[in-house]
Amino acid sequence: MKEPILITLIVQADKENDFIVQFPLKKVNSMCQIERERLLRFLIKQHKIQAQDKTKVILEFYDFQNEAFIQEKQVTIKNNTFQFSEKFLGSPEQLVLIVAIFYNFSYSKLIEIDQAIEMFEIDKRQFQEQNKQQQNQFQEYAQQFQEMKNTLDDIQNQLSTQKSQKQIEKADIVILYSNPIIRVNNGIKESLFVDYQSEIDKIVEAIAQSNKPIRYQVLNATLSNLELAINLHPIIIHVISHGDYDEKSASLYLEFQDDGISTKLKTDEIQNMIQNHKAMTRIKLICISSIVAKNISDYIPKAIPTVVFQKFYNSVDLEGPIFWGKFYEKILADFTIQSAYDQAKKDLKLKFWKNDSKFICCCFHKHNEKCPYDPASIGFEVSHSQHLSCVQQKWLHILISYLPHTTVDEEQCELSCLGRLIHKCTNQCDNYANQIDTILQKLQITQIDQDTLYANLQSIENKPYGCCCDQLNAILETIENSNQNLAKQQHTYDQKIELHLFDENANNLNFSEKIENNQEQHTDINFIKVDKQIILVHSYNLQNTDLQEQSLKAISSYFKVYLKQMSIKKQIQKVQINLKDCNINNWIEYVANQLNFQYSNNQDFFIKLKDYFITLKNQVQYLYIFLIENIINIYASDQFKMFYEQIQNVIESHFILVFTVDNVQKDHLKSLTADKLIQLIDLNQLYSLIEIENAQK
Repeated sequence: MKEPILITLIVQADKENDFIVQFPLKKVNSMCQIERERLLRFLIKQHKIQAQDKTKVILEFYDFQNEAFIQEKQVTIKNNTFQFSEKFLGSPEQLVLIVAIFYNFSYSKLIEIDQAIEMFEIDKRQFQEQNKQQQNQFQEYAQQFQEMKNTLDDIQNQLSTQKSQKQIEKADIVILYSNPIIRVNNGIKESLFVDYQSEIDKIVEAIAQSNKPIRYQVLNATLSNLELAINLHPIIIHVISHGDYDEKSASLYLEFQDDGISTKLKTDEIQNMIQNHKAMTRIKLICISSIVAKNISDYIPKAIPTVVFQKFYNSVDLEGPIFWGKFYEKILADFTIQSAYDQAKKDLKLKFWKNDSKFICCCFHKHNEKCPYDPASIGFEVSHSQHLSCVQQKWLHILISYLPHTTVDEEQCELSCLGRLIHKCTNQCDNYANQIDTILQKLQITQIDQDTLYANLQSIENKPYGCCCDQLNAILETIENSNQNLAKQQHTYDQKIELHLFDENANNLNFSEKIENNQEQHTDINFIKVDKQIILVHSYNLQNTDLQEQSLKAISSYFKVYLKQMSIKKQIQKVQINLKDCNINNWIEYVANQLNFQYSNNQDFFIKLKDYFITLKNQVQYLYIFLIENIINIYASDQFKMFYEQIQNVIESHFILVFTVDNVQKDHLKSLTADKLIQLIDLNQLYSLIEIENAQK
């Protein structure tokens, strides 16, 4: 009777590890059998032998009973079938068939192989000698090329220095803005969008309308540009950036950037640079627009007046440009700093009440040191994310009903209050209860009169207060049995701004006197517009193959946030052009196919390309992101240079070009790109930052 039995098959081949697998044999009475042909087919399928070697294979099987290998003919029965007893396969509890593979070679065949090996060694030695000569020649060429490159770099640096010195020797106003696209914070993340563009435009407009020979510069907020800004000996430095609290160093920082990657300018660095830099003598005013502006201003020397505007991240700024536009208008008209600030504050007040989305956030006012949600202690981004979503601003104390002649645009109550954040849930809300519990834990309060606390938490209309500071006050009232006037803690529009003026002698800026020797107005506006830029992602790192993909995703996410928060009704359209299989002869045809237009010759291609971008330019409902990859075979060609330069000349807005390149390609494209368009994302830098971050965990 035939029945299957499962045994362990071990295949031993020369210079290979043993191949072990569970394998079925036929069991006939007490014997195990397998056809030779079936076993060979299995070995071929498992790549243990080649099909053409079937006739050359010699098999031997291990006899566990006699502890020796035997030839296949000793276990072969009729029909070319192998047969084994259970003792041959080891113990009944574990049956094992060990097969060893050998090949039948003739002596003449071995002689042929030996001769072939000898000829191979001769050819190998000749190749190595030729290769060595070529390597020496290549090294000589490389050395000559490097010397030429160094010479060209020196010439370029000299020209750049001469051009810089000629164009930028001194500035009256320097604006530093931060626009990083990627940050490293527990891995790669898109940066938080800051609406810098509208603020810069308003300041530049005030400069133009002053009709004075004011020299100014708009620079990307890098550490090197901060050094340059101070060395320009400006009267005013204006900084627009995000910022936050860094837990590791326990310090606040402004978010600057290193190319397209965010970096942190911490308070100790700010103090050190301002106090010790010799070129600070002409600076008479520092202006800061940032979520951390009021906190950072505490680290500016008291001798320098400071005006700050607390600017939200990931949000359109409808009020900042109004404030700064009026402030600079008055400063440039020789108003005192205090008077210019008061006039700008008045304009801010009017703008605030005309804004349908008027809102004052808990992040804008200074918190009690006992508050566990104080952004200056836990970080503005963290604190902001913990605000209750189930609250709304309730406008109180407006005097229209009591004073008919008064309008909302003119006056509120004597406390200048804008109302409170009120909890709007009608049912039991776990989020609200958890926020109260968090404050109690921070205060280490384990027992409290719940009825009294509930009463103290109630605002007008019997709605609980939603602001963490109001909740903290209610808890303190409850445990201290006091009756604090909560109305004095109302949110006010002027919580967004602040003036630090400690020396009255510094109040008179006398701007016109300081620029009276200027010969002409410098009007070169050179800053990157949010929706018009070229991004070079370079230095692909083989140690982390996901890095480039993560960076590209972060870039797309950044622009999605920009569109959402700016309330711009546009959709992102991605166009991917991968030139991996293209060369100098066929890449134009490939690009035309990808962009879906026809052309007759190369000249016609560039005409049609221009028409293509003009057509897209008129489709204002989209933000176009072009991802162009693998330009290695074409980037140095004249045709690609024309392609790249034409794109720069055509795009006006809603176009983002992203190139993935190596360092050589990056340098080449950078030399062809206007500074006001380009941002760089260095993958090696990102990898290093992630490694440092991981090491600190």
